[in-house]
Amino acid sequence: IRIADYSHSKEIIKLKMPEPYLILLEESSDIGDSIKLQMEFSKGQFFIYDIKVLKYWTYDLEKLYNGKMY
Repeated sequence: IRIADYSHSKEIIKLKMPEPYLILLEESSDIGDSIKLQMEFSKGQFFIYDIKVLKYWTYDLEKLYNGKMY
């Protein structure tokens, strides 16, 4: 924070977040391919976030390696 450049602070500051995944280790048939997460910020502002579900049991070692998921 000390070395952050705030010279353009009148502009919108953009935060870039990586794509989130929910990783399930144990097999479960009642969970879909995505889950919706509602985030609440101050002043009653809400943001609904669609999170992909990664079903670990559907991957073998080759698929994990090729997807750089190690």
